[in-house]
Amino acid sequence: MSARAVPGWVRAAWWGPFPAVTAAMTTRGYRFDAGVWTGLGSQLRAGGSLSVLTDGQCAKGGATGTVNGVRRAAAALAAAGDVDPEAVTQMGTPTSRAATPKPKRKQKPMSRSARLAAAKAAMTAATEQSPRPQVAPLEAPVAAAIAAFYPLKTDPAVWARIESVTREALTAYRPASPKWVSSHGGWVSRYVAWVAAGIDSADCEADGLTVQSLCTEGLVEAYLAGPLSTTSVQTRSSVRTVLRRVVRNVSGTPTPERIGHQPVQPPYAPAQCAAMVRLSRNQPTVARRRALSAVVALGLGAGLDARDQRRVAPDDVSRVDLGDGATVTVVTVRGPRPRTVVMRQAYVALLDEAVALHVEQGRSPSAPLFGLVESRHNVVCAVTGSSVTATGRGVEISAARLRATWLVAAMCARVPLAVLLNAAGLRSARTLADLLAYCPPPVKADIDRVLAALDDGGGDGGAADSEILAGAASVGTPAAGDVVEGGERS
Repeated sequence: MSARAVPGWVRAAWWGPFPAVTAAMTTRGYRFDAGVWTGLGSQLRAGGSLSVLTDGQCAKGGATGTVNGVRRAAAALAAAGDVDPEAVTQMGTPTSRAATPKPKRKQKPMSRSARLAAAKAAMTAATEQSPRPQVAPLEAPVAAAIAAFYPLKTDPAVWARIESVTREALTAYRPASPKWVSSHGGWVSRYVAWVAAGIDSADCEADGLTVQSLCTEGLVEAYLAGPLSTTSVQTRSSVRTVLRRVVRNVSGTPTPERIGHQPVQPPYAPAQCAAMVRLSRNQPTVARRRALSAVVALGLGAGLDARDQRRVAPDDVSRVDLGDGATVTVVTVRGPRPRTVVMRQAYVALLDEAVALHVEQGRSPSAPLFGLVESRHNVVCAVTGSSVTATGRGVEISAARLRATWLVAAMCARVPLAVLLNAAGLRSARTLADLLAYCPPPVKADIDRVLAALDDGGGDGGAADSEILAGAASVGTPAAGDVVEGGERS
């Protein structure tokens, strides 16, 4: 997809479920690429916040970005029903039993830090076992730019000391263009000058500074934590990338192996969701019923992962009047991804039960629904590990899969993409692109609406909004009771 075409699709993404947007792209001859939806978070999320709902009532004339009527978006999200991933023909859903005794512990996948350590060890072994490859010479314009480079505001005496090493370092970086040398060469020269100053203060020999002096382990990190400590995070990150490449090329370390994007976990099927609701309501103690009910309700009903759930207290749950007799339940999420989320109506009753048990036990309204402290990690695992079934302790319930189930349900409802991204706390639509395989094909009417919005330049939030979002609470979504059928307490 061309860069010119992207803004049009960003605007059109307001006008239909995400699967309909991607299907419309195919209709227009564009090859769907998940990367297109990465890095456009600020554009995709613009105007999609549901925070206006926390005032207690949303006026009928309220507007959310380019979609006139946040009430409709909230109602659509509240009415979104579970989608059966096993019924989707274009993918194979991994099978996983929910609400069953936890099997013997399987080998956990490697963490990111473990994969980085393994990659570093492999690079070290490759360096020791293989000769350093021959590097092609730089293009003439780039080599000329390095030869002519002189950093601004640099003392002539300092430059005379670091000139040769700086040019060696820039050559080792292998810039792509002469422009890069002029615009970013100062990052390298300042680092070389800092290293030279450290050598001079240590009373080393005058010729102690060499390009190998730049490669001392931990030196780049010390530079970032010292002279660059007052700069922005973005600047430090960019400088670190450049300096690490210089060090890597000078020392002959192979380029690190790219760690591939890990796709999200698959959603649960409706039958599995109903089983988890039944299990939550039939735990043998009040504390276990409260904790597991909160985990399941907040995961399936609001899409909160383990990090978000550990801070939710009864004070964060409220009712909002949308007008016309419609009321939704809203959860205010605190922590690193603060936002407002509308609960899916199918799981409001389960959350209400968890709150009632919280009060019954005499816990403070500001205390978390489960756990004792907000800073505790893996609190969801503690809840599922202590839950019981008729055959033993421990149930296989994944907070990540609960969230994926909510995401797929919201994606398939008529919820504007900006509203969905804000409610989910996502910075881009890459996660949604990974979950497309679990969504049924969109209906033609939704695709036509997206195409009409695209032809209309993305719309202006006018009269067409009412028609697009009208009936969002009832069109294309199962009734709330369908999800938890048979889920009453036995």
